[in-house]
Amino acid sequence: MKKILALMLMVAGTDVAYAQSEAARRYPFCMVGRDFAGVGDCIFESYSQCQQSASGREASCSANPYYIARPEPVANPTPPPEPAAAKKKRASQPQQR
Repeated sequence: MKKILALMLMVAGTDVAYAQSEAARRYPFCMVGRDFAGVGDCIFESYSQCQQSASGREASCSANPYYIARPEPVANPTPPPEPAAAKKKRASQPQQR
């Protein structure tokens, strides 16, 4: 019974650690200092936001070494330009009504 309980606690702890490390990758800036273990508190979207939170504390800001930038989705991508040969071909064809 004790072994099962210990195993359940270990699995739960692993899940929490993974969730925290996954969340730390989402933000590009971390507040670091004596009050923060490891790379720091990586919850800031901008450097100025981090600096404002660190102001008046024994803390500073740094880039998150684990941050993974994701490309912004493009809402309406523009089509590629039409090749010159296709334009000439279309221009030489009579227009149909």
